[in-house]
Amino acid sequence: MLLAQQPTCRADTIFKKFSRGFTNIATGSFELFRQPKVLHDEYGYNGLAAVFAGIFTGIGATVVRELCGVYDVVTCPIPFPAEYRSLIDPPTVFDDYEKPRDFKK
Repeated sequence: MLLAQQPTCRADTIFKKFSRGFTNIATGSFELFRQPKVLHDEYGYNGLAAVFAGIFTGIGATVVRELCGVYDVVTCPIPFPAEYRSLIDPPTVFDDYEKPRDFKK
């Protein structure tokens, strides 16, 4: 019975962590364009306030995303955090926040 079990293979998760890190390093500066949209859509900022505040939050988010990308590339063989999850949400600049929408407003 022990010989019939499939071994657990972590190669795909290591590769996913490495590719997520490389993607964050290469596209971290896209946060400068993404943050004004997030502030407008998710937090209800008006257009002008979203642009000006988005520049500052975009700079901070760019630095965080780049550093998390470097961390993911360097530590890709190590399963930390558990199951190779991302340190930040969303994992890449192209993913969207997983927040349920409240349509009752």
